[in-house]
Amino acid sequence: ENIKDILWKFKVNENTPPGQYLFRLDAPRHKTSFVPLVIRDDKSKSAITFISSVFTWQAYNQWGGSSLYKGPDAKRESRAAVVTFNRPYDGDGAGQFRYMEFPALYLAERAGHEINYITDIDLDSDPTTLRNTQSIVVGGHSEYWTERMRGAIDASVASGINLVSLGGNTAYNKVTYDPKTRTMSDVITWRDPTVRKSESHLLGAQYFAMGVKSDYVVKSAAQWPFDVLKSGEKILGVVGSEVDAPVVNGRRVGVEILAASPPVGDKKISAVATYYTRESGAAILNIGTNGWVCAIDNQCPWGHVFATKTRKQIAAVTGAIFEGLTRGPVGKWRPATIDIPAQL
Repeated sequence: ENIKDILWKFKVNENTPPGQYLFRLDAPRHKTSFVPLVIRDDKSKSAITFISSVFTWQAYNQWGGSSLYKGPDAKRESRAAVVTFNRPYDGDGAGQFRYMEFPALYLAERAGHEINYITDIDLDSDPTTLRNTQSIVVGGHSEYWTERMRGAIDASVASGINLVSLGGNTAYNKVTYDPKTRTMSDVITWRDPTVRKSESHLLGAQYFAMGVKSDYVVKSAAQWPFDVLKSGEKILGVVGSEVDAPVVNGRRVGVEILAASPPVGDKKISAVATYYTRESGAAILNIGTNGWVCAIDNQCPWGHVFATKTRKQIAAVTGAIFEGLTRGPVGKWRPATIDIPAQL
C-alpha cells in the first residue's frame, strides 16, 4: 500500500470536547493497539481538573527495550537513565490509562460532572493551568512529578484548591523533563535528604510497601466521602499492590483516618486512606492504594480479582468524591477530625 492511502489526520473541532481519547489502530494480522490523546481547554472553568499521569506511564514504558526500571535483559542494572516520549507505549499502546484512570473518569462523566483534562507535561510547561479550577484529581498511579508540577499543586492547595489522589505511591519520585528533547531523567525520591519534600508533607501519607494484598476497613463513615458505606465495613482486596501510610516517626501533618488495613509487611504498618484540610479551605484526600481505580473494572495488572460487592463499594465512594469536589473548597463544609496529630 502507498503510505498516502493510509494516512489519516485528526483535527479537534466542536465535536471533540475536552477529554481523554484513545485512537484504536487496526491492521490485518496484527494486534489492535491504541494511541492516547488528551484534549484540554485552557479557558475551562470546570470545577474539576484531572491530571493524566503520563510521566509515570513513560517511566514504566519498555518500548524499544528499556525503561527507568529495567533494560533489554530485564535486569535493573541495565535500566535507562533517560527515557524519551518520542516512542509509543508498550503493551496495548494506551499507557496506564485504561486501568489506572478510565474506570474512575467513566463514573464521573456518566454522573454528568464537567471535567477539564490535562497531562502532567501540560502542568510542567504551564503551572498556571490550574488557575481556574476548584479541585485537582490524579488517578491510581501518579508516581513521577517534576519540580514545577509539585510547586503548582502546592500553591494551588495553599490557595484553597482541593487535591485528591485516587491511588497510592503518588508523588514518590522527582524527575526532570526537558521539553526540547522530550526526555525524562534525573530520578530521585522527593523524600531524599537532598530534596526533603516528602510526598507526605502534601498528601498526609507516603508510600511504604509494595506487593501487598489486603482489605480496607472503613473507619470514618459518618462524613464524606465514606458516608455511602458503613463504619466497620470491609472493602475486600482493594489494598495493594503499592500502599501508603502516615509517617510514624518524623515530620507529618495531622490526618483523619478514612479507612485502614490490618498491619502489613515486616514493619507491621497499616495502609491508610487519609484526609485533612488546610486553612485555605482546601481538602486533601489520599486513597492510599493503587488498587482503587483498577478494581472498579476488575483489571488490576498484578492479577488481583475483585468481587462485585467490592467494585460497587469503590464505585460508590468514588462517585461521592467527585460529587463533593463540585462544591468548592471542601474543607469549609467538611472539616477533618484529626486521628493522627501533626508532628512538625
